[in-house]
Amino acid sequence: MVNTVGKNCSEADKAYIAGFLDADGAIMAHVERNSELIYKFRVRVSIALYQSQNAVIEWMYKKLETGSVTKQRNLYKWNTTDQNAVRVILTVLKPYLRVKKKQAELALSIMNTPICSKRKLLYVATLADALCSLNVRSQNSGMKNVTMIKEYFSCND
Repeated sequence: MVNTVGKNCSEADKAYIAGFLDADGAIMAHVERNSELIYKFRVRVSIALYQSQNAVIEWMYKKLETGSVTKQRNLYKWNTTDQNAVRVILTVLKPYLRVKKKQAELALSIMNTPICSKRKLLYVATLADALCSLNVRSQNSGMKNVTMIKEYFSCND
């Protein structure tokens, strides 16, 4: 299957969407427990864009060809948690990002690091915490993901 995410975006579209992400978007990392995995945790990256005008969000949804659009109170939200789509979108938008370029780099590092040991899991959780610290809404979260994983392993070793 060919990945078509963002294939009908012109360079101007990519720059516009990147500017929108810089101003009214978020790049987030979520550490989640998953008992089926060897190391019991996974780290997922997601992207969200927010706007009071549905037409703008719908336009981006059509251009990016992935994700979903929902209404939250007085805002419309486009988001995707599809890891392949997130990787492609961040790679395509990164050259145009100004404010969130570091977040995109951290997110791509998270996604490109296979979790093949506890050490790698802690490293990826450290990257997730660093990404969270760059987000305005979660700046005070500190090293919560690393702490949660260390506590889990200290209780289960």
